[in-house]
Amino acid sequence: MAYLLKKDAIAVLGSSELGSSDTVAYPPYLFDGGNSNFNTILIGGSHNQSLFHAILAGAYSDIIPNKKLVFIISPQWFTKEGNPPEAFASRCSEPLFIDFMKNTEIPLELRRIVADKVFESLSTDKKEQNRVSEINSIYLDKDATLFKFFLEKVYQNFLIFKQNYLLARLIKEQSISNSEKSMVDVNFINFNKLYEKAISVAKKESDNNDFCINNSYYSTYVERELKNKKNSALQNSYLESPEYDDFELFLKVCCCCGISPLIISVPVHGMWYDWCGFPKQGRKQYYEKIRNICGKYDVSVADFSDKEYEPYFLKDIMHIGWKGWVYLDEAIYTFYKGQR
Repeated sequence: MAYLLKKDAIAVLGSSELGSSDTVAYPPYLFDGGNSNFNTILIGGSHNQSLFHAILAGAYSDIIPNKKLVFIISPQWFTKEGNPPEAFASRCSEPLFIDFMKNTEIPLELRRIVADKVFESLSTDKKEQNRVSEINSIYLDKDATLFKFFLEKVYQNFLIFKQNYLLARLIKEQSISNSEKSMVDVNFINFNKLYEKAISVAKKESDNNDFCINNSYYSTYVERELKNKKNSALQNSYLESPEYDDFELFLKVCCCCGISPLIISVPVHGMWYDWCGFPKQGRKQYYEKIRNICGKYDVSVADFSDKEYEPYFLKDIMHIGWKGWVYLDEAIYTFYKGQR
């Protein structure tokens, strides 16, 4: 990972939205491959939420370029149940967790809190839970015999090999051919033209429905369930969730390690949430709660809560889309330049 995070790069952390196929303003298309004086390194996938990224930030704190990173958070993370244990277990990385536990910049008590949360979140994977318990005893309690420590080092070498393989695959998946790259001058990115291009493409790709949702997504996941979804979310809320504690853990880790994050607060799809009956007041309170937490830790926020009803900000009912990526690109660019 170290060779990827160069001084002219910025790490963008997130979840399933990072699997986008957008060809207008998806960050790698706009910034990477020599078309700008900095690159974006996207890290994450489905179910990679706050706890995973707290561990990642602590593990990589000494190689994060310029001590800056971008963290995309989604409202749908903040359910009452939180991230399911089996989902976290599928994304848990022992090499990252070990490097996190080794980082003495992070106070021992905070590492204990994260370790306890990781152990709890692995309730569906007893084998991995036992491994985490062993790691905790070595790096937190210093309770390790020489033999036990030797076994840990051997196993860790295997995990590092495995992690490098996974990272190499991730980079391969993110690679973009020269013919697909957007040739732009980073010193003068015309975001207004990018917005116009995004709208033009979006109109063609979402013309079979009134929600401005990608045609294929609408036909596959929405159309057949449309009537059933009417007023189905009247009692839903994002105000109580264990994800808030995890989000604060992420911010605490960043603070301890001297990392400055830019939090991207993604809005819900206003038209769709209205159709489902999700209370507007509850949505407003969620955005306010995120702003208050970020204010508590004095971190930058790109707050897009006012874009709930802006067509083409999202490509479906939850993921960043055509125009949304342009907004995000502009926020990243401003943050990288130190203007936010």
